[in-house]
Amino acid sequence: MNPRTIAFVATYTAVAVASVYLARLLPGLPVAGVHVPISFMPFLSAFAGVFLGARNGALAMGLYLLLGLLGFPVFAGGSGGFAYVLAPTFGYILGYVLAALTSGWIYGALGRTKDNPGREAAREAKGDSRNRTAFFAYFLALEAALLPLYATGIVYMWGVLNFVTGKSAGLWAIAAGMGVFFVKDVLQNAVLGLAFFPLRDAYRRATFSPTQELWTTEGRKDGERA
Repeated sequence: MNPRTIAFVATYTAVAVASVYLARLLPGLPVAGVHVPISFMPFLSAFAGVFLGARNGALAMGLYLLLGLLGFPVFAGGSGGFAYVLAPTFGYILGYVLAALTSGWIYGALGRTKDNPGREAAREAKGDSRNRTAFFAYFLALEAALLPLYATGIVYMWGVLNFVTGKSAGLWAIAAGMGVFFVKDVLQNAVLGLAFFPLRDAYRRATFSPTQELWTTEGRKDGERA
């Protein structure tokens, strides 16, 4: 991993931490009689995979997780420490890593080409059809990332409530109760996704090396001669 990549991953982790403190300053949303607290982490974990790629996005979310387990107050409510693994909501923090992996894999498979990122920007300005595919893949990645995030969070919460706290809680009942949060995050990912769309390939453009294009071009020519 080169120094520029390390800087991007570390900066993204810092942004995630800052977002937790920012969310604490904002009032929650009253939805259907339920107070829904604001959290930007479902979006940031999904965008991490798109922005940094699956591996580096998961690494950024893993660093956020590690900071919290080491005792830094970076989890919701200003909490942290290893004891947080017994909190019912800890599964969602684990889910952030899976969300980044999922979005990064989807966007990497469907939304990116092997071209120079500068060429991709030029096609974007011209409205190239391949860029429309990237636009669809981008939002698909952001929304699909919520599925493993919520699946992990719900199952973990069910396990902690039933086997740690001794409370009886049905899996489907927990899932139904999280429905309003899921809808909020689907809408939030769509709105923030539009705002962050121009930044989706900023990391790749910043770390792109001209030798990559040379290697790709020469490889294509060799294949044509063969």
